[in-house]
Amino acid sequence: MGLEAVLAETRLRCAEYDLEISASVKAWEWGKPLATISAEAQMWRYVRLNSAAMWLGMTVEVPGLARVWGEPQATDEEVVRWLLAEWWQQGGILLRSLYEMGAE
Repeated sequence: MGLEAVLAETRLRCAEYDLEISASVKAWEWGKPLATISAEAQMWRYVRLNSAAMWLGMTVEVPGLARVWGEPQATDEEVVRWLLAEWWQQGGILLRSLYEMGAE
């Protein structure tokens, strides 16, 4: 399967859980565990966290690239929320798709 097909398939598999995950991230209080959600949504939330950690591991080594995720004054809480909500839609699904292609 080509990248476009894997990307579309990955987006489709996780789309039904987006609202549940987004609501849990929005309701989350810093310093407390994320809300318990359905098992499938929890799995996709973990995939988002794991993908973000992998992406951050790849980007921190780039010289001069500090705080690639937004405004330099963003708090840790804002960064985590951005990674789980916005970045996932912008680049996380692509990164996960590339990972899945390599795992085949």
